[in-house]
Amino acid sequence: MSILELIAARKSIRAFQDRSIDETDLLRLFEAARWAPSSRNEQPWRFISAMKEDKESFEKMLAALNETNRSWARHASALILVVAKTRFTDSDIPNSHALYDTGMAVANLSLQATALGISLHQLGGFNSAMAGELFHVPQGFEPVVMIALGYQGDPESLPEPFRSREAMPRKRKSLEEFHFTKHFGENN
Repeated sequence: MSILELIAARKSIRAFQDRSIDETDLLRLFEAARWAPSSRNEQPWRFISAMKEDKESFEKMLAALNETNRSWARHASALILVVAKTRFTDSDIPNSHALYDTGMAVANLSLQATALGISLHQLGGFNSAMAGELFHVPQGFEPVVMIALGYQGDPESLPEPFRSREAMPRKRKSLEEFHFTKHFGENN
């Protein structure tokens, strides 16, 4: 089935080149995130970025990652901590859509990165409490995911099992596994 090439081209990588990301390109990613839709236009997403050149911030980001992710993410050009504001600003009631909206902002960021030739890998394997503490995330905000960002490198530079994973063809579930026409789990 035909879809936008930009969507099909996006993939998560672990092998990064030793190359800096231009600050203007980095800001383009956040501009793309800014235009994501959100419930009540709350725009609950926040991004904390650490460029590799900023050794102190970059090392703090690495410290919050689990050991497995740290082993390859240390080669990224930048690391980003994605945070969601969990309550509505005008009423201080819980925003049950904050994580969904933040995910849409990250999707926009991912597609913009792909359009610029920048690759990324979203990481759930991190200590969110530690990340919140290291980066002074205030109460009412929740660290959601970290992102390793950079230019695709040579998969041969990775240790196993990452080298093999990088070379594997991408697999996606079939439409029948997640799209239903009658009720959950049924297509007839």
